[in-house]
Amino acid sequence: MVNNRRILISIFLIAFVLRLAAAIVYLNFDPHALTMHRPFLPFSKDSNDIWKALGDRDRYNAVAKNIITYGKIGYTHGRPPLYPIFLVIGYSIFGYNVFGFFISQILLASISSILIFFLAQRMFNDRVAIMASLFYALNPHFILFSIQLYAETLYFFLILSVFLLCQKLLIKPTIGNAITTGIFLALATLCRTVFLVFIPFVFIWLMAAFYYGRRKMLILFVAIFMSFSLVYGTWVARDYKAILSQFILSISKASWEAKDMHGLNKVFRHYEKEEYRKEIITFINWIREDPIKIFNRCAQQFKIFLFKPCAEGVSLRHKVVSSFIFFTIFPLGYLGLGLAMKERKKIAFLAFLFIVSMIIFHSCHFLTILDGELRYRLPVELFITIFAAYGLNAILDLFSFKKYSLLQN
Repeated sequence: MVNNRRILISIFLIAFVLRLAAAIVYLNFDPHALTMHRPFLPFSKDSNDIWKALGDRDRYNAVAKNIITYGKIGYTHGRPPLYPIFLVIGYSIFGYNVFGFFISQILLASISSILIFFLAQRMFNDRVAIMASLFYALNPHFILFSIQLYAETLYFFLILSVFLLCQKLLIKPTIGNAITTGIFLALATLCRTVFLVFIPFVFIWLMAAFYYGRRKMLILFVAIFMSFSLVYGTWVARDYKAILSQFILSISKASWEAKDMHGLNKVFRHYEKEEYRKEIITFINWIREDPIKIFNRCAQQFKIFLFKPCAEGVSLRHKVVSSFIFFTIFPLGYLGLGLAMKERKKIAFLAFLFIVSMIIFHSCHFLTILDGELRYRLPVELFITIFAAYGLNAILDLFSFKKYSLLQN
């Protein structure tokens, strides 16, 4: 077991320096980064006027600024609340400017490289852990999104935390660990609502992992479900009160602040409710009227999600980098995943279920335009990266064995 702190510190520093360098280059030398002029890492009190629309900047920043100014979340522009709260923490420490989000995100992304190390170490071994954390630290996709105003950086941190807690639950299946796991499951869902799709698969994994201890499995099941429901249900209850007394489990439909605002809140709440109903009715009608068309659409989404290196319309540099990752890391990842499943590693099975849940959702979600948003594949790529390290490790072991056999002969 690796106990040398210098390895972990080195991995953290590599991840941090690469992301900091990318932020400096992007903000100062990329012609698309700023809309007016390119100051060296601007310290503007409110630099919205010079930021590019970094990811979902306007929507997330509007919520964050509302919390800072009024102390209330208010209308969340169709976004779950945890990432804006994370931004508020960054802005409170570093000020409401470019630094306020990218320093906190770079730090969190660098910590995630350490979480990947520990997860891969517990799933496989030390060498795989080092390779997996380096794959993550060096991956241009993860570097780029750590300096963009997207929820992915926080989301990845929470996903990795959930998996480490599940690993801990296997070793020490206590009620306390189960409650903590449920809380982090809820936090991940409050960061990206799509994580809600994975929750049923977690309980499937619980039944498989504790099949021979059914009483213990039932206790853990209840503890996780109750703690998850308590945290996530708080936000659902808030939406129930705000959106004309209608339960909406997926919080992509956001709330309006409960004060009158000259009657405008009723208009917006009615609009949200009607739009939500309209989406459901439209989806049902599409399936009923033309199921073959829906099936073909899902099949097309599936092909894009699994077999397309990059989105349309990106630069040549982007195509080269994405294609290199896709044709090296992904095949190694599939190899490593197959080997891990063959060895019946329980956390590897949970990762497999996560990948399956994301494939199903993004293949069947008729509103998702994957061709232009292959960032939706990044959570899957996070685990493919770990399995790629295991696949590469298996290849290196195979060549070492062959070399040793030749020397013996």
